[in-house]
Order: sequence, then C-alpha cells, then structure tokens
Amino acid sequence: MKRLPMSKLKKLLFFALIGLFYLAMINVNVQIIKKKEEPAPTSTPTPFIVPMPTDSQHNIIWWSPPVFENTTGMPVICDSTIDVVYTWVNGSDPINIENRIKRGKKFKNAKEVKSSTETSQRYRDLETLKYSLRSIKQFAPFVNNIWIITANQIPTWFNTSYEGNIEFIFHEELFLNNDDLPTFNSNAIEANLHSIPSRVADCFLFLNDDILFGNDVVAEDFFDGDKIAVYPESWTAPSNLTEIWHLTINYTNQNLDRVWNETKDRYYASHGVHPMYRRTLEIMHEELKFEIENTSASPFRDEHNMQTPFMNQQYNMKYFNTFPPGKVNEYFTFEDSEETMDSLFLHLFENRYKSVCLNDRLTENPPQAVLDKITNFFEEYYPDKGDWEL
Repeated sequence: MKRLPMSKLKKLLFFALIGLFYLAMINVNVQIIKKKEEPAPTSTPTPFIVPMPTDSQHNIIWWSPPVFENTTGMPVICDSTIDVVYTWVNGSDPINIENRIKRGKKFKNAKEVKSSTETSQRYRDLETLKYSLRSIKQFAPFVNNIWIITANQIPTWFNTSYEGNIEFIFHEELFLNNDDLPTFNSNAIEANLHSIPSRVADCFLFLNDDILFGNDVVAEDFFDGDKIAVYPESWTAPSNLTEIWHLTINYTNQNLDRVWNETKDRYYASHGVHPMYRRTLEIMHEELKFEIENTSASPFRDEHNMQTPFMNQQYNMKYFNTFPPGKVNEYFTFEDSEETMDSLFLHLFENRYKSVCLNDRLTENPPQAVLDKITNFFEEYYPDKGDWEL
C-alpha cells in the first residue's frame, strides 16, 4: 500500500481538526437556540407566613378584612363638634386599693378578684393620661371638649382651678344604677356610655388613658361627612379561648348572633382610638338592655360581660354610614427590659404613628431605670405642658 507523503497527511489532519471544531460550535449554537426558545423556569415564591399568636394572645382567622364601608345606613350627625372621652383610674391610690379589697371580698367567685385586689399593672398609674392630654394639644387641635370618667379621683398633677375644656365625670353621674358602684371593671364603666351626660358631644373619640396621639390627625380620620370610621383588626371573634378579655368578646358576639338572628364572623375593633356616636350607644342599650345592665352590675371583669368597643363597631357597621380610613391605631407594650424600651422608643420616634396604645406589661416591681426611661420618653415626645397642669 502506497503511503501518503507526510505533508499531505498533515494537511488532512489539519482539515479534520478544523471540521471537528466547526461541528462542535454548531452543536453549541443549537443548544443555545433551544435554551432561548424554552420558557424561563418559574420560581415558586416563598409565601409570606404570618406568625400565629399563641392561645394567650388571639384565636385568629388570618385574612384580609373586607372593605368596611356602609353607604346605605343612617347618617352620623356631628354638627362639626367632636369631643374626647377618657376612662381613667389611679389604681396606685391607697383608698382605691382598700375599696377594691373590700369589694372583692363580696365577690369571691369572680375570676379576676384575686388580681384585682392587688396593685397590679392593670391599675398602676404611670401618668400616661397627662401625656395623652398633651398629645391632643399637640396633634389633635380639632378636639372640642375633653371628658375624663373617673371614680371621684383627680390626678395629682391636675390644676383644679383650670377653667378650660377639660371636665371630670364621676361614676355616680354616669351610672344609671348607683348600686353597681364602686366598680373596678372597665367593661362595667363602658357599659354605661349610652347614658353619658348630654353636655358631651354626640360624636366623640373614646380613649383609655394609655392611648396617645403620635402624629397629626384630623377630624376626617374619624368622622367624615355623615360617616363614622371603622378600625378593624385582622382577626375574628374567638370561640375557644380561656383569657377573660377574649371570652367577653366571644360572649358579646354570641349575643349579637342572637339579637340579629344571624351567625357570622365579626372582626375585633383595633385597640386604640374608638370613634363613638351617641345614637349607636343608645341602640345598643335598647337591643341588649339585659346583658348591658348585667355587665354594669359586675364590679370585676367576668366572662359574661359585654364588650362595648367591639359592640360599638358592629352596631356602627349595621345601622350607620361607615368608612375605612386606613391605619390609625398601633399597639405596643412596656416591658421590664431597658434594651427593649430603648428599641421601642427609637421605633416610635422614627415612625411617629397617628396613635399608639402603650400598654403596661411591666411586672409588679419594675426596675426604676425602666420607669425613668418611660418618663423621659414622654417628656421628650410631648414637651409642651398643658395649661391644666400644676
């Protein structure tokens, strides 16, 4: 067999390698084209999981609440006047403590008597009312008059010679039945709001003393034209909780089912500023007179108490024009930790919410450093003293 010359063999090998190279490139291009033609793989997004609170907090059905708007109800008539109504107690007052103990001995079966006869955080006075009043002056100048419902107590820092727009309403004037007094039950006090004196405006904002405005608010955040605002939470009334506050919500919800002949999910009212209308409160008392008056007669919280802010929201939505104005109320707690308090106060300064509830979750004897931090925060956030202060 005749051999090819070395030069020709080299040329053949060269061209063979060139051919293999081009074939490889063609294959790569084909794969690239195929890849471009294939749809990009869709990634399944990680779902946002709302952390479920424990049973000691809420029995929640998490969903986005529907739009709470009713334009076919009765008009809310405010006559351009909006007041603020507080409930307040100085539970640190020795006389108040003594009265709680005496009253508690007559109601040995009440679930809350034991804790209620002690100076617990539910009764301790951190002077939040003083700073809440300052917050109205600072952020809610539209407010007309301010009414403080209390058990014959006047704050030590309040100037009793003040003749401005702040007045106290004692329980004896508010309660229809004075045999229900003395009471140490916020549910009982709120159960009498339907009989609030006529000198109070028909439209008012109801606040506990631990609720403060943190940024500018306007009347239209709460009453807009002939509508009243609705501030729901994202969870519905529970049916199997053990904490007494939730049990009162459940009891109230069951009574609404009965009186309205319906069974439905009803959302909690957010813990904060509650817009209230006198006629709403009157209708509540007309329809649930027995249950409300039983609540009034309960000197300590009981699972068979009616819960007025929850009822107020449901009745407003059923009978009156309502609107959802957006987020207004925020909720935070005071804790014993200095670090936690520093973080909380920084957060509040950075975000400046329209209103906040600063709930007392301190232990019975919190560190003095924590108490000092609370006072310093209030003085820095609300520096302008009111004319009503000593």
